[in-house]
Amino acid sequence: MVTIHVNLLTNRLKGHPLSVDRLSTLLARFKPSAQVFFAGQCRDSLNFDTKRHLGHIHWLFDGQADLLVAGKPIEALDEPCIVFLAQPITHSLIPRPEAKMLCCEFEFGHREANPLVLIPDEVVIIKMREAEEFQALGHLIHEEFVNSRCGQQFGLTQLMQYFVLMLLRHLISTDQLSSGITKALADPRLLRAVTAMHDHPGRDWCVEHLASEAGMSRAAFFSHFKQATGQTPTDYLTDWRISISKSLLLNGEALKPIAHAVGYGSPAALIRVFKRKVGCSPSDWANKQSLNRQDGVNLLR
Repeated sequence: MVTIHVNLLTNRLKGHPLSVDRLSTLLARFKPSAQVFFAGQCRDSLNFDTKRHLGHIHWLFDGQADLLVAGKPIEALDEPCIVFLAQPITHSLIPRPEAKMLCCEFEFGHREANPLVLIPDEVVIIKMREAEEFQALGHLIHEEFVNSRCGQQFGLTQLMQYFVLMLLRHLISTDQLSSGITKALADPRLLRAVTAMHDHPGRDWCVEHLASEAGMSRAAFFSHFKQATGQTPTDYLTDWRISISKSLLLNGEALKPIAHAVGYGSPAALIRVFKRKVGCSPSDWANKQSLNRQDGVNLLR
């Protein structure tokens, strides 16, 4: 388990052209979200397990608390901060002796298909004195949650959506995660090539074309891409195409248009790659997800 402290004042990513939108395609396809379930003064320990397969976001507004992961002390939270756990992690917050907090459940959206779930199981801590934009939004969310006003649920949903956007921007701009899709998006030399793959998965990409997007030679691009992401460009593109295929399968799309949308000449070609990457056919995978969702509904009845 790695705990990351982020200084937003010194780790801003510089030099990215504003015309390159790294997030809109991801957010449109997979729609990550967060839902507030507690806000107020906390005097007792808050314990969180992995049963619901959700990440968590905690805001410490005032007071102090200890953060434990799997029962082990990880961090003494002595000043206002955000704690982000992208993955389902057993953890606890213990006030000393009390703390004003806000707690949210975090969902990637289409977890079964979303490449963002590859974000490592690290604990990210953002100190409020270094991130005034988070501080202002946190107080807005807190006030909306504790005051029962008309349109509360709509307001909270919109505020939390914006917070998730800010958080993903932060993860990219600080480039502090050890691996995952945010690291590829954070690399200024890879930005255009990665964004091109995300925006146009159906295009007939080859390493030479991607290197051209990045303004690099083929050899330099291939080497830098693998060093930065831990994958070859081809493997990254294939994983992205499979993620989109999964998302479209979950939406009930037929295999032929899916294959065309993600750059395969036929359903048979997509099936071959899908089996190699996932271990089963697209139809078998979709049926399994349907059964899993049904089991989840039955447990709630």
